[in-house]
Amino acid sequence: MIDYPGVCCGLASLVELASLSYQYKCIKILITSNLGNPTSLPNSEIDRGPEHASKAKAGPKVYYPSQGKFDMMNPICTSGEHENSLEQLYVQILKLINSGQRFIKEVFRTQIRQENLSTSSKSNINYQESTTRLPKGINSYGDGVLILGNRCMAQPITKVGQAKRSLSTKAAHNQNTKGKTIEISEYESGQELLKKLKVNKIGKFTGLYKLISSKEFLLIAYNKLKSKSGNMTPGINKETIDGTNFNKIESLSKSLKNESFNFSPVNRIWIPKKNGKLRPLGIPTFSDKLVQEAIRTLLELIYESKFSETSHGFRPNRSTHTALRDIYTWNGMTWVIEGDIKGYFDNVDHKVLADLLCRVIQDQQFIDLYWKLVKAGHIDKKINTTSVHSTIGVPQGGVVSPILSNIYLNEFDMFMENLIDKLSSKNINISKVNPSIVKYSKLLTELHYKYIEEYDKVVLKEIKEVRAVRNKLPSRIRTGYRIRYVRYADDWVIGVIGNKSLAESIKQECNKFLKDVLKLELSEEKTKITHLRDEYAHFLGVDFNKPVSKQAPIVMRRYADRIIKTRINQTKIYFYMPVKEMLKTLQERGFIKLSPNVKNKYISNAITKWIFLDHRSIIIRYNAVINGLLQYYGFVHNKYSFHTIINYFIKHSCAKTLARKYRLGTRAAAFKKFGSLLTSPKIGTIEGIGLKIPTSFKKTTGDLRKSKGSTYDPFVTLKWRLET
Repeated sequence: MIDYPGVCCGLASLVELASLSYQYKCIKILITSNLGNPTSLPNSEIDRGPEHASKAKAGPKVYYPSQGKFDMMNPICTSGEHENSLEQLYVQILKLINSGQRFIKEVFRTQIRQENLSTSSKSNINYQESTTRLPKGINSYGDGVLILGNRCMAQPITKVGQAKRSLSTKAAHNQNTKGKTIEISEYESGQELLKKLKVNKIGKFTGLYKLISSKEFLLIAYNKLKSKSGNMTPGINKETIDGTNFNKIESLSKSLKNESFNFSPVNRIWIPKKNGKLRPLGIPTFSDKLVQEAIRTLLELIYESKFSETSHGFRPNRSTHTALRDIYTWNGMTWVIEGDIKGYFDNVDHKVLADLLCRVIQDQQFIDLYWKLVKAGHIDKKINTTSVHSTIGVPQGGVVSPILSNIYLNEFDMFMENLIDKLSSKNINISKVNPSIVKYSKLLTELHYKYIEEYDKVVLKEIKEVRAVRNKLPSRIRTGYRIRYVRYADDWVIGVIGNKSLAESIKQECNKFLKDVLKLELSEEKTKITHLRDEYAHFLGVDFNKPVSKQAPIVMRRYADRIIKTRINQTKIYFYMPVKEMLKTLQERGFIKLSPNVKNKYISNAITKWIFLDHRSIIIRYNAVINGLLQYYGFVHNKYSFHTIINYFIKHSCAKTLARKYRLGTRAAAFKKFGSLLTSPKIGTIEGIGLKIPTSFKKTTGDLRKSKGSTYDPFVTLKWRLET
């Protein structure tokens, strides 16, 4: 078939041993790619150990057909010519095939060389493309797998590397399953899952534990978790997603079925908060994550339809933008109660939460599994503590914690709905025009016509006096009250159209309910009542108020037989990006720093950990920051503030980073060499890319109205890994 006797001989002997046609196709591909030099080895390394393929020692390889593997012992050799280097390569390829490794990209991977620039630059890291592409969906950090998309997007000039593990649930099989593929398509639909759950005579769900302990359902959980970056963070047993196979899933399923499974204590770490304090974060083992994801999936199917429309945190098709969109409709609000629960995740009462679950679920095995979860405890290496068990708190950082938190605080949502129904006025109109205003307006009209006829100065003086009295009166008289409420996780706000005493009474009612029913306490430091005309309320990283200016916008309207000037009613909510907090965030992330010479002045700063990346990848990362900021804050009324933040601080930070990389000395030299947008050099037929700075910073309210999915951290690019 191929006119290379040595190659054909080695191929024939291997094909006789290989039972799968897939193995034969892979070998044929490799031979075809090496026709120019049949005995040569590929240039790139095969991912099988510390040795390069060209340095591998020759030795007798033994193939056991019954076991489907090779061994170094003897007696049945694949060929008598043990020193044939090409045959040794084939042996290694078959070993990789039988171990389930994806080797084709490793064999044919080539390294694109960067064009030499006129100045000596820092060495570039040839990392995989998946860590530099913009985040998509759940894969917001890049995890070493191919990121696909149907839109045009700038990409670095590097090859894409495949992950070393199988990332498809349909590929979850090994020798013990005899090649059997687990098909889970029938379980992927929420409706199909609900059919597996039974509802008893009193309307409670049963059969949850049976579903969770099944191999198929655990594979669904694996399919949802496989692309999340946190899977590579080890728990207390150093276990990650690496090495997860069908045997592990099957063993986990058996331990659940015989109820021997126990959650391990979470590894507690401390991360800084904006106020300088530390927040605890628990990192569970990957096996625990799988079980938690299975629990989360079922609870979401059961409770999603039961949750209130005022809840937006950790729910499908809801985000911070959908919560802010509700506030955007709060026209006429006078007072806002900014609520925050003190140490919420650490103070959830286990028994109260169990009682809430038992209202809807009647499955003792599932409730027992819940108690195992909340009683697992944590290990805090910072203070050298062993496993700590508590009667309160859910593991913050756990997969199932968000849905449990929503179930717990859904009771508060229901309480607020009842309170709003009790205190809000039933009338459509909660205010009416002040009769005194109408009286003085009619008098002014009569005096106006009288002055036109007589031009009497006495009449003119009277007009001024009447107008001064009228301007001191309120234009409308309140006849009712309006109350609105929005919650995102443990942060919530209540809007009130009414007096301050009503707002204070609502705050006391909320505090009493949280303390008596949910065993929680409001944070006095963060829970405050804000007057929207005089102050800014803060929610989800955005400030908002209801500004009332002395010179309100005036429009011309036709009244009877004449045109009159009318001021627009100032009831609309305005959103603002908190500039001071944004500058502080940029400083914390390393984009700017305080000037050593001028007090309280910020100057741009280089991101030094990026200088070893190639030019194109540096631009992509800065563009990700720019796009993230504009995506989140595109609807604010002070969007013009981004002109300074993006055009100066971020742009000049990029210039300093490139100046450090290419040893240019100054930002001016970087702009002179690469242009005003710091465009990367052209490589072959691929054009360079520059900073994507918008030409206009005009507010786009549509970004808030159209937002349906989740919004990610604008600075998430700082967490992208440099290698996979």
